[in-house]
Amino acid sequence: MPIVKFQGGLGNQMFQYAFGKAKSLKFKKKLVLDTGYYQNQGTDTPRKYALACFVIKSYLLNNFVSQLINNNFFSKVFKRLPFYYKEKNANKFDNEIEKTKFGYFDGYWQTEKYFLDTKDAIIKDFQLKQESEKFIEWKNGINKNSASIHIRRGDYVNHAPTIKVLNLCGVGYYQAAIDYIINCNSDIIFYLFSDDSAWAVDNLDFRSKEVIVVSGKDLVDYEELILMSKCKHHIIANSSFSWWGAWLGEKDDSIIIAPQNWFVNEKLKNNDIIPERWVKL
Repeated sequence: MPIVKFQGGLGNQMFQYAFGKAKSLKFKKKLVLDTGYYQNQGTDTPRKYALACFVIKSYLLNNFVSQLINNNFFSKVFKRLPFYYKEKNANKFDNEIEKTKFGYFDGYWQTEKYFLDTKDAIIKDFQLKQESEKFIEWKNGINKNSASIHIRRGDYVNHAPTIKVLNLCGVGYYQAAIDYIINCNSDIIFYLFSDDSAWAVDNLDFRSKEVIVVSGKDLVDYEELILMSKCKHHIIANSSFSWWGAWLGEKDDSIIIAPQNWFVNEKLKNNDIIPERWVKL
């Protein structure tokens, strides 16, 4: 059976689950999730298991076993075992691991190439167990001719480890994306998702189009992600959070715009995280 290590925030966990789900369906094996990382993460930006809001069906690894695997001392021994598989290259599809039926999988697996064939099943699993009244109100109010725009600043501006890895999408990228969407659809309405909505309103020119700020309106993070998916078009940040909002809501006639430069490191430029059909700016 495949055992998938969980780490990172909501978007990262969705990639890890999708990777494991596809493997479990392909080889007809039970999927097991190891969430022990969140009890031993030792980071200044602590995360937690975040997929309990969805209707996913999987098994959690025995807590005792999980604690051993994630123990600093034992993990060094565990990683030498033949059934331990570590992701070789971040955000690059690994065909050899993709073909492996079972084992312990440690990585982020951030490309749809691992799970595109099981897209319908994954979309079904990422339905919310419960919908709040506020969420339902927003969901029912989203215009059919809409575009989500996700602007992430926060840790991309203030957290040194993040700054070293991920580019900060600036005015140039977002303005080009906004203009691209408007040129394709002049009647568009933008729905803004951001941890710094004031920055977006102050620095971007929406060409007199209506802009509806969604973030900060008594919604939790997973509700915002699913609301993104209800829009027709998408402008995403270099963030797994908005990647999933766009991917879950993608239609045949959707325009999805993603940043060309996802990472700071030029060696990671040619990665598989952005589907070829999406527009890169």
